[in-house]
Amino acid sequence: MLSNMKIGTKLALGFASLLALTILVAGISLSSIRTLTSSLKAADAVQEQKLTPLYVAREALDQTGIAARNAYLFRSDADAQKELAIVDEQKQIYLKALKELEPSFAGNKEFEKVRSGMLQMADELKRPRLYRESGKSDEFRDFLVNECSPLRRQIVLDIGKVISQLEAQSVKARDDTENLAQAAGITVAGLTLVVAAVSVL
Repeated sequence: MLSNMKIGTKLALGFASLLALTILVAGISLSSIRTLTSSLKAADAVQEQKLTPLYVAREALDQTGIAARNAYLFRSDADAQKELAIVDEQKQIYLKALKELEPSFAGNKEFEKVRSGMLQMADELKRPRLYRESGKSDEFRDFLVNECSPLRRQIVLDIGKVISQLEAQSVKARDDTENLAQAAGITVAGLTLVVAAVSVL
């Protein structure tokens, strides 16, 4: 059948086939780029919306512990008041981070443990100022050792579990992106060879 076609018709069919294959390669390339972009955005979202605020909350929690301890140790009331102000400031920082995280972790049981513990700690952190200003140093010490410290350690452990989950998700998203990139590269390379072969014929 092809042998009966005019040269002009054959050329037209050849160019049409070449054009169709070129459009197909371009379409697959664009689709792959969109998929890769979506995967990268998902990985970045885990980092920006979840991991970063968790790190902020954990650091602020640590600072409340250091400042509360200093408020107990310092002899100067003025210095102790500065540390108590830091307790309040850092508490507000972690409560703000916690609020930002709540929508992203709706239904997450591990995060709920973190949230519950940090809210409890926020309430407990009212006591250092009361103990210091009333001169109840023994009660202050007992609170730091027997209540505040164990609760803080448990919260940090719970935060660690949530962070491990998120880091695993982030690694998976990166791996999926790399796999998509490799598959897209192979597909585009294969089609490009086909286009090249057709153009020679």
